[in-house]
Amino acid sequence: MNDLPFTHIVVPLDFTTKNEAALEMARTLASRSGARISLVHVVETIEGDENDELTEFYQTLQQRAVEELAAAARRFANTGIDVEEFVLIGRRGLEILRFAAEHGADLLLLSARTPSTAGVQRIVGSLSYQLSALAPCTVLVVK
Repeated sequence: MNDLPFTHIVVPLDFTTKNEAALEMARTLASRSGARISLVHVVETIEGDENDELTEFYQTLQQRAVEELAAAARRFANTGIDVEEFVLIGRRGLEILRFAAEHGADLLLLSARTPSTAGVQRIVGSLSYQLSALAPCTVLVVK
């Protein structure tokens, strides 16, 4: 144990199958380093449009996120790894960066979508690319 320099691994999740590799890597790295893991989901908001209908919609998304994060956290049961779940509200990229900075993350572990023949432009505009360029800590992108 402790052969890696990580103490806090942040894993943003969107609840798709691409998250499997990131969750598995988080378990491996936390087991070797003794790091704690924060599982994070951001409920993306629509800027400038607040009304009762959207408030109810966001609450439904938050509840779903709580349930999905709890299911993801159960994967770490009986491992001795400290895992916490966080639902954030706002713009995905900004909220993930803010969370990583405010919570002292030293590794941001991202899920990457499978590259396609659509070209570099789509990759450069991807959330994982943007976060890797702007993150306040080390970033690992897994496929």
